[in-house]
Amino acid sequence: MTRGLVIRTRELGGKIVALGTDAARGITVEEPDFQSDDAGPSVGTFTLKRSPRVQWMDLRAFAPIVVTQRGVPIWRGRIKQTPMTDGGLARQIGVLCEGQQFHLDDDPFERVYVDADLGRWKDWRSSTESPLGAGLVSANGLVTAEGGSITLAFGKGVVLTTNDTVAVLYDAGPAAALRRWTIWLQTSNNAAYMALYFSHMANENAAGATVLQSQTLTAWGAGTGVSYTIPAGNRYLLAQMQYTDPGGTLGVDVWVRFMQMIEYAETAYETSNASVLKASDVVGDALNRGTMLLSSDRSLIVPTSFSIPDLAPATPVTARELISAVNAYHRYQFRVRADNRPEFRPYPSKPVIEVGSECAFAEASAGDASEVYTGVIVAYTDPAGVEQRVYRSQQSSTYQTSATQPTNPGAEAATTGWAASAGGTLTRTTVGGEFSNGVAGFKLAIASPPGGAEASSSAWSGSPFVPGRAHRLTFDVRIIAPVGPGPVWRAMLSVDGVPLASAGTVGTDAFGQGALDWVQPSTTAPVIAIGGGGYGYASAFNVFFDNLVMLESVPTIVNRWGFRRTKVLETGMVLTTAGAIQIADTFLASHRSTPLRGTLVVPGDGLARRSPGGQGMLCAELLNCTGELVRLRHLVDPETGKIGRIGRIASVDWDAAANVASIEIDSTTKNIEAMLARLALITGQVRG
Repeated sequence: MTRGLVIRTRELGGKIVALGTDAARGITVEEPDFQSDDAGPSVGTFTLKRSPRVQWMDLRAFAPIVVTQRGVPIWRGRIKQTPMTDGGLARQIGVLCEGQQFHLDDDPFERVYVDADLGRWKDWRSSTESPLGAGLVSANGLVTAEGGSITLAFGKGVVLTTNDTVAVLYDAGPAAALRRWTIWLQTSNNAAYMALYFSHMANENAAGATVLQSQTLTAWGAGTGVSYTIPAGNRYLLAQMQYTDPGGTLGVDVWVRFMQMIEYAETAYETSNASVLKASDVVGDALNRGTMLLSSDRSLIVPTSFSIPDLAPATPVTARELISAVNAYHRYQFRVRADNRPEFRPYPSKPVIEVGSECAFAEASAGDASEVYTGVIVAYTDPAGVEQRVYRSQQSSTYQTSATQPTNPGAEAATTGWAASAGGTLTRTTVGGEFSNGVAGFKLAIASPPGGAEASSSAWSGSPFVPGRAHRLTFDVRIIAPVGPGPVWRAMLSVDGVPLASAGTVGTDAFGQGALDWVQPSTTAPVIAIGGGGYGYASAFNVFFDNLVMLESVPTIVNRWGFRRTKVLETGMVLTTAGAIQIADTFLASHRSTPLRGTLVVPGDGLARRSPGGQGMLCAELLNCTGELVRLRHLVDPETGKIGRIGRIASVDWDAAANVASIEIDSTTKNIEAMLARLALITGQVRG
């Protein structure tokens, strides 16, 4: 067996067994191979030269498997199959294992989290248990559903008996229970003899129903919003309009219209009559309900901020299905780690692994821009039943911190790299109020207005400038003048002596932010100049500035060629506008550039190194790194010309006998479409 590799299993009685050491001592594992994918440990195989004629207690189906390499946990799962060979000299047991992530598929459950779909409300008369007849659920009542609302009505001229009722019923499902109910309604506001009731109950016939509120239509008024807590957590809700006078003929149309009714599984999922359910809430709840063997540690579930407007699976779902569905709003990574802890996180944005030319890489993405889009159209149906579309584009105004930054951006090193023009004196200030960030800033004393003066610098640190890239330089600036308004702060930026950007305004006695925007024309470093002028102001004054930060926006290859490329996402779902925008922006964030794809082979320990730090890694440790970014330092990025290419680890296959890790590099940008399909399917919102 590979040196340092230990595979442990557990018998049904609880005894932990190390293969090759405890049971069948001396018969070691052969041909071990373990794999991990985006969701964690996935497949494991190995062979044991044991007799197939013995019932081995440590090799039963579903027996847990824990794998360590030199004490580092690298894989966890369970035995799936043990095919045997018993003929001649070939007597052995093959062991096929599946990763711990497959426990997510074991136990489907039912749960209505938030249901804003009025289509799930039905005319109470359609229930076989509804009490039909005079003085009960009346045949004279009207129930209509159109325009995204439900209307209950008795028409002018109908003859009614006391307690005649028209109602709609909501069924959360056999194993579901509701704790909160919010309603927006309108009424005809013309009948003190007609009452509106809201109730919850354990069955469809209203026996034992608990009335939450009842009052006449005139008491309700023309329109209002109400909300109720349901202490018992019942399955059924009932909204009914009931005639309370002695029998008679209606002289007017009487109606109530429900514009919105939303049902919640927990009171915590609602605030101010709206859903505050988060994907991270669903992940934690799905793990609690759909799994039993994972760690109870939820510290690696990163809280999300988007409120899901509707999540009411129409059928039982597994934890994996539900987590994948809500992840359509975020495109996070969910995995079950080798230490048995579930993790839900944004995909990392910085490489933590680095490899060199010792590791062969076969690229599969060269010249492929099929996943680059400048815009997306999300087609959906709004809660009113109207088909809608949202268009979103890659925002050129969306900047990220650049790898290139001004040297000494906040007077950390006195005035190094900066120089004042004639008429100005530049110093470092640590006086409170004279700098905005850190412990110091620049003070430019201007003694000769109105011409003014500037402090300039052409010193930059980090990566070289790339022609064609859009940049924004932000800085904090303040003017202090002895008398009245008048001095103007100004900032300029030039490359090769050509002015490219300028900004400025009348100074105020408080720090504000300035910005310079430009497109870099060459590799020459720009010259920054920040200062001020009098423009009719005769007294000396001071300009204070610091906290210079450069941002950059990398245009897509499509933008560079001067056209647009738009993806249409047909969700087939009921969504709010906010939900559609969230899905659109999530899609665009992962489709800005051609993802690096291919196979990377790491042929031994120490060839993959941690970044930063440079510590060598075991090949086996790479099994724990799915979802992480790896930098191939010996390759050139064809889009930027920079040394080093970055790709995301989609899967790892460790051949333990050869101690070689084969890594599939892929950005998994297509996952969001699969997540959308899952979300539509489990909520029963697929439309033809």
